Amino acid sequence: MQDFSSYRDRFINSIPVRDYCLEKFRDSFDLWIESLSDEVRPIVLDLLEHFDYYAQQVVNQYLVELHKTLQDDYSVNDVNAVHTFIPKERGKADSSYEYLYNYKIANGIYKKSISNNLNAINEEEWERITEIVIIDDFCGSGGTLTRFFDTINRDFKGKTIYYLTIHLMKDAFEVIKKNEEKYQTRIIPVTCNIRDKAFNLESLGKYDNAKEIVKRFSREKGIPRNRVFGLKKTEALAAFYNNTPNNTLGIFGYSTEYYEAPFARQQEPDPDWVIRPTPNKMKADKHRRKQKNYNAERDRKTV
Repeated sequence: MQDFSSYRDRFINSIPVRDYCLEKFRDSFDLWIESLSDEVRPIVLDLLEHFDYYAQQVVNQYLVELHKTLQDDYSVNDVNAVHTFIPKERGKADSSYEYLYNYKIANGIYKKSISNNLNAINEEEWERITEIVIIDDFCGSGGTLTRFFDTINRDFKGKTIYYLTIHLMKDAFEVIKKNEEKYQTRIIPVTCNIRDKAFNLESLGKYDNAKEIVKRFSREKGIPRNRVFGLKKTEALAAFYNNTPNNTLGIFGYSTEYYEAPFARQQEPDPDWVIRPTPNKMKADKHRRKQKNYNAERDRKTV
């Protein structure tokens, strides 16, 4: 088989910091490349040339750069702004909270300028706030930002929102604009890297039906339809040290029984305390409690 190690080395050397994910990528590269069909392999290698991997130290440096941009270009004052993050569904903290915390530490943000829940700010304080800084790692379709507005029971009229991201997809700008109009506010995206859809890359023009070839291979390997081109067909080429966005192409970020992706998204199971019991489970639990109480009472009488 042809030696493709130059692609591996070029990708790894483009990232200034080595970490566990990169070491894992290096060690599994040959097996991954061999698992690709002859038809899809050159396309994937071209895509790899444009893939963004963000090691933790790189992310932390970007967080410093984002803060500097806020100060230099927009004169944002930490004292008068509130800094927050976008919680995932059901209000649980995810990587965005980690980024907010690291942003705070890296830039010496005042503790009182941080809010984990904008709904908890009293009305008097909310009236005084003129600038809201949202820290996020990745913006794909813009849906996460829309969900943020939908879950915050606040009037954003007259406020300026700075949406800080490491990686921003071009398609998100349209959604950001719609949110501006809907909530009568000003949203300024501040990002480190703006990227287009994967299959808009000029380098893929030399292939006939590159997108269809990747789709066919992905489906053959069991990658779900809604993950082949990433969530909402975002076609992102990105992974972070702590996880891979579900907007990333499935061939890079979705492992199956038949295929091992190089930057597979980690799915963390919910702990038992957040799983809502079904009616059948509630009935069974009630029966077990009654049986347990009956057995305890029986044992007490026989003593």
